Amino acid sequence: MNYRMAWSTKQSQDPLILDRALEMAKKAVAIDDSYFDGHYELCIIYLYEQQHEKALAEAEEILKLSPIFSVEVWGKEIPIKVRHK
Repeated sequence: MNYRMAWSTKQSQDPLILDRALEMAKKAVAIDDSYFDGHYELCIIYLYEQQHEKALAEAEEILKLSPIFSVEVWGKEIPIKVRHK
């Protein structure tokens, strides 16, 4: 189980666990920018934190790595669409 999952399922009482999840996901992407799961974790964390522009930027990275993708948040599938610039 990762930090984000521990936070979202309330399996940890640590108030900084989501911060740790964000830190680890950023490190993973810094090591390997093509690491799909790192971008996925960042996208979900940013959605939880209501940082929608950052979540969208990560969603765009996800779609570069996997053109057909959707994100499940709170049991609902959210199709990711990229803005065309």
